Amino acid sequence: MNNPLQRSDLANTDEPSLGRRSRGVWFAVLCALSLALAAAYTSWSMSKARSGFKDVALPPVAHELDAAPPRAAPDPTPPPAPVREERARSSAVPPAPPAPRDVKGSAVYLLRHTGSDRSFGFLAVDPGDETIDHRRATPLACERVHFAAAHGVCLVEGRPLLTSYSAVLFDSSFRPHQTVDLDGIPSRVRVSPNGRLAAITVFVGGHSYADNVFSTATSIVNTETGEFVVENLEEFQVVRDGRPFKEADFNFWGVTFEADSNRFYATLGTGGSSYLIEGEVARRTTRIVRDGVECPSLSPDNTRVAFKKPLRVGATRAWRLTVLNLQTLEEVPLAETRSVDDQAEWLDDQRVLYGLPKGADASMAADVWVVPSDGTGRPEVFLKDASSPTVVRSRPQSPSARTP
Repeated sequence: MNNPLQRSDLANTDEPSLGRRSRGVWFAVLCALSLALAAAYTSWSMSKARSGFKDVALPPVAHELDAAPPRAAPDPTPPPAPVREERARSSAVPPAPPAPRDVKGSAVYLLRHTGSDRSFGFLAVDPGDETIDHRRATPLACERVHFAAAHGVCLVEGRPLLTSYSAVLFDSSFRPHQTVDLDGIPSRVRVSPNGRLAAITVFVGGHSYADNVFSTATSIVNTETGEFVVENLEEFQVVRDGRPFKEADFNFWGVTFEADSNRFYATLGTGGSSYLIEGEVARRTTRIVRDGVECPSLSPDNTRVAFKKPLRVGATRAWRLTVLNLQTLEEVPLAETRSVDDQAEWLDDQRVLYGLPKGADASMAADVWVVPSDGTGRPEVFLKDASSPTVVRSRPQSPSARTP
């Protein structure tokens, strides 16, 4: 006859358990409420920051990137007079607008749009005609972007409260085909000229190269499969003056590839110094070339790198845009004297592109500037309301394609 007593004992012992469950439910509710309030505050802050944005957007892109026709230079020779029948038939057609000045070559430009409108932050295509009237938006929103040989990589930050980061691999039609999870804040990206590999740098500690303390991770992925070819450049052997070199504080960032996608240049940071390194993906080795080089960008003729040279202005960290001859190791400071915290992009063998924010917030409005690579001239705005530029050269048609 002990069952009632046993049931009573069991009921008494369940009361603390029920109390714990009740407290757990209340804790979960409080957490959810806190998250909701934080999300509302973040959304309000962002809307306040963008209160000046126009309620318009760029037109959508209408063609594949590699299918964009090259812009030929204006022909100074007047066209031949049409026959009388043709003139009569086309008299109702309005005259075509004048061709844009061909100061920017036979290329289109892939960029992050930073205009104050609803396309802010989206990847866009620009013909380079000195206005943004013909700029077209893609469906992809990016923090950094690069593209080569029909393969592109768009680095993406997660939405507020979702600290997720990823690299979206896309094709010439801007269709994503792979997504690679990243372990930190997107920083730099470069696709090899043949389109096979992409190097991605993220911050895993700190938020900027201007921070006194930061740490980075740089990986190399296959642009077709999204698989890691190199999970972290820290796996590579580093050689200095013919001897192995290894320190606990190694950081790698700012990769730039040669044409074969095997050889590359990058930055190695250690002990307060930043070094230019030359490496090989296949051999998984690198060697130190020179001190004082950050974020190199290899010229189209593979003879020079444009880079940001670290400077100290009091307690402030700054950078001077510079070009290094890889044969002679001679440095040429460029005419841009403002601090440039960007990985430059070569427009051609004579000119260099780079992004500069318009204000203190580097994540907001910016312009792309151009400056000669030999230290002469002066910087000029090249693409308005843009950052992270990529020069996409028009591919020549094959003879069969030109044959009627």
